[in-house]
Amino acid sequence: MSGIKPTAQLQRFLCLSGASLLAISPLSSALAITPTVQQSISGTEVAGFGDLIRDADRILDIREQERQREDQRRARRLQEEEAARRLAAYEEAQRAAAEATRLEAQQRREYWESLSPADQRAYYEEQQRLQQQQDEAATLMVLGLLSAAAAFGGDSCEVYHDNGTYAGNVC
Repeated sequence: MSGIKPTAQLQRFLCLSGASLLAISPLSSALAITPTVQQSISGTEVAGFGDLIRDADRILDIREQERQREDQRRARRLQEEEAARRLAAYEEAQRAAAEATRLEAQQRREYWESLSPADQRAYYEEQQRLQQQQDEAATLMVLGLLSAAAAFGGDSCEVYHDNGTYAGNVC
C-alpha cells in the first residue's frame, strides 16, 4: 500500500461497485434465457446484492472499530509513557533534594567538629538565637493575620439565621 488510507466512503463505493459488476456479469446474462428465469435471477441478485452491502458495511464497521481500539491503545500507551517520564523526573528531583540536604548536614557536622569547644558553645548560642528570632517572626505573622481578620471581619457579636438573614447583635 502506498501509505494513503482509503476512507470509509471510498471503501463502501468500491464494495458497491464490485457488487454492481457482479449483477451485470456474463453469467447472469447467460442464465437469463426466459423472462421467468430472468425475474427469479434478478430477485436473487437484488437479495444477494443487499446481503453483499450489509456484509461490506459490517466489515467496514469492524475495521473502524479495530482502528478506534488501536488509537485508544496508542493514546493509553502515550499517557503511560508520559506518566512514567513525570514520575522519573519527580523521583530524580527527590533524590537531588535529599542529596543536597545530606551534603548540607555533612558540611555543618564537619564545621561543628572543626570548632574548638568555646567556638562550639558560641555557635550553639548563635543557632539558638536564630531559632528564637524565627519563632518570634512566625508568632508576629500569626498575630498580624489574626488582627487583620478581626479588623476586616466585622463585629464578632453579630448573629445570622440559617438562611443568611441578619438576626442582630448579641453583645
